[in-house]
Amino acid sequence: NRELTLFWIAVLGDSWNHCLLRYRKSTDYDGDGPPKWHWQDDLILTPGVEFVEALQAGRPQLSISQADYGGHTTDPAEALIGAAFGIGFTLGPVVGGVGHAIHVAAPGLFAAGFSLIAFLFAWKNLPEPERRRPAARNGWFQGLSQALGTPSIPTLLLLAILATAAFAMFESTLSLLTLRRLGLDTAQNGWLFGYVGLWLILAQGLLVRRLIPRVGEVRLLQVGLLLLGAGLALVAQ
Repeated sequence: NRELTLFWIAVLGDSWNHCLLRYRKSTDYDGDGPPKWHWQDDLILTPGVEFVEALQAGRPQLSISQADYGGHTTDPAEALIGAAFGIGFTLGPVVGGVGHAIHVAAPGLFAAGFSLIAFLFAWKNLPEPERRRPAARNGWFQGLSQALGTPSIPTLLLLAILATAAFAMFESTLSLLTLRRLGLDTAQNGWLFGYVGLWLILAQGLLVRRLIPRVGEVRLLQVGLLLLGAGLALVAQ
């Protein structure tokens, strides 16, 4: 049908699983100037180990390893980042609860101190990248418009907003619920939230990174949202 198709890779990070395969189509490309594209979309896929093997077979000079590809089978870093957030959720409420027993302003001062330590650590130990991309000149509204115009991105943004809002409301209302029904004070609620954070560490660090290669990200996301909703509904009872 004399249709021209252009494929290219949009690099979003430093590994293959942080890239998007995009394509455009055109049937009007014989005239002067660039083709007139009538369709553009993204191909959302998750290549497996066979992708790396095919690249090595076709281009052995590239010397691509599974670590370079960044697949989930051998690189647990992404799940461990989630576990790191769980560590913060575990220690933060405990420190806040203990600090509140010292002085009402102590939790805020502790948080400011930890933020200062993190800033100094990053300033001292994180090097500047060798390759830098030019600063984007587009405004934030144009960037948001481009993101919302990309297939599947609006759905992911909506899910992230709803899940974050639900968990934030859980955090803000659980302490009031335990105060009224169980009589837990600030320090005791801090230990309770620390217990919740401990399970976040176990789920992200041990469970999620083992289930992703077997179940898949989409199915795991669906099941996780259902379990989160069920858990919040039980808390409301």
